[in-house]
Amino acid sequence: MGLMILGAFPVPAVAPSMVEEVPRTDLHWTQYHRYDNITQQLRDLDSRYPDLVKLESMGKSWHQRDLWVLKISDMADMDDPEEPDVLVVGPHHGNEYIGVEVVWLVINYLLENYQVDPRVTWLVDNREIWVVPFMNPDAHDYNFESGQSFRKNLRDNDGDMATVRDNSFGVDLNRNYPFHWDSLHDGDITGGNSRFSRRSSMYAGPKDNYDDDGDSILTFINRGLRVDEDWVDNLDNDGDGLVDEDPDGGFSEPETRALRDLIQRDPYRNNINFTVYVDFHSYSGLVLYPWGYTSQPCADAETLQLIGERMAELSNYTAMQGYDLYQTNGDSLDWIYGKEGILCYTVEIGKEQHVPPPEEIPYHTWNNLGSTLYLAEVAKDPRGVTEASQQWLAPEPYDGWNAQVRVSTMVPPEQLKEGAVSVHYRVGDGPYSTIKMYRGPDGYYSTSIYPDQKGTMEYFFTAETLSGNQLSYPGPVETIDVEVTSEFVSSQGISMGLLALSMLFFLGLIWGGFAFTVQMAIRADRKKKAAGVI
Repeated sequence: MGLMILGAFPVPAVAPSMVEEVPRTDLHWTQYHRYDNITQQLRDLDSRYPDLVKLESMGKSWHQRDLWVLKISDMADMDDPEEPDVLVVGPHHGNEYIGVEVVWLVINYLLENYQVDPRVTWLVDNREIWVVPFMNPDAHDYNFESGQSFRKNLRDNDGDMATVRDNSFGVDLNRNYPFHWDSLHDGDITGGNSRFSRRSSMYAGPKDNYDDDGDSILTFINRGLRVDEDWVDNLDNDGDGLVDEDPDGGFSEPETRALRDLIQRDPYRNNINFTVYVDFHSYSGLVLYPWGYTSQPCADAETLQLIGERMAELSNYTAMQGYDLYQTNGDSLDWIYGKEGILCYTVEIGKEQHVPPPEEIPYHTWNNLGSTLYLAEVAKDPRGVTEASQQWLAPEPYDGWNAQVRVSTMVPPEQLKEGAVSVHYRVGDGPYSTIKMYRGPDGYYSTSIYPDQKGTMEYFFTAETLSGNQLSYPGPVETIDVEVTSEFVSSQGISMGLLALSMLFFLGLIWGGFAFTVQMAIRADRKKKAAGVI
């Protein structure tokens, strides 16, 4: 069938907020956040939602940046022993920016939709959700400023107070947890690409080299024989009746110690009881669970797999035991599960690159929101989850329409100015908004448009060549014939359960020596109701 539109398409309205005095936040941003920006916005949220959030620093990074944690609950100042605690953590690695954006959406989605979306209201009323946007703010900002892709933190391993100059700096925070930190017990290797080499991108940090249990009485004669002999593995390796009391390494970094202290804040778990944990990395399109250090399954492997597969389904990812990706020692999951007994996951965001193009931020953030909310939902009794109880449905990213726009040009990309292709749109008679389009590996320039009000949306494209030639298409009263070619549910998870109508139309006109081919996907809302499980 055919559909005639006047350079536009209808946009149903967004449901109005029940909390009208609170300005709504744009949840489809297309720029990466810096640490200072997130810090200021966290403080703003702390002021805007005094009953729902509590902001605090759980520690300091190497460069003395606060490691913020935001608690979200209906009475955030109280630690309710009846409500399970959920821990959501941003990336450990400085070059994985997209993880910060995912947890930032989690924060804002919960707050924006409290008393608006019944599912969100139920979660905030019945859970205590702790969110750590940054685990490695130093390297995150260093990469922004330098253009580098530095993975580790900014520990000065040489102690010379120099600036970061090569990979001899830093510790891989996700190898700095003590559980099976050195399962091969091969010591502090100084060369090659061993994770005990300071130059390795996975340098696990220095050995402990300290007599933590005080049994090295003859250290001055027999130096080192009673040091680091009971590594963290839930066994009494030195035969003294104590377990894991003299670790060989791990927690050398202030960032990992800060997370440890948060998890262990209430040692008897009378009021704070973390039952589930998730942190975000990029990339691979995976949901990982313990163990990482061995191929053997852990005691809760069946439950971890069951929940992990549901999380993966909501994002079109794959769930697997961490070891099946590759062996890791001293990672967060093995310690959090192995020593703290918390069911935990690492989500590897995306399938192509550590830092997706900015225009893809909405896709990746929304694509991982449903799985995070599902994990929070089952937090009351995660070990009691069965297939029949997995009924959480991923939230729709937009209660209306959104358009994905892709444009190809006959002008070679090297003849266009950087950031030269843009789409301009408006709803009604207001001013046009402009979004830059970025060229992907398929040769198309693409972006997403999220109109924020009901009406008819008008749009046009512009570009500029290196010679300064200004190009525009189409005219504001151009009539375009749109052919509906298929109907499908997105296999990539971008619409997260929304019915998708793929609409293609081709503009064969040459406009000032510039030709466009445009593909537009308009995604119609298909409302679902979630049968929440407490």
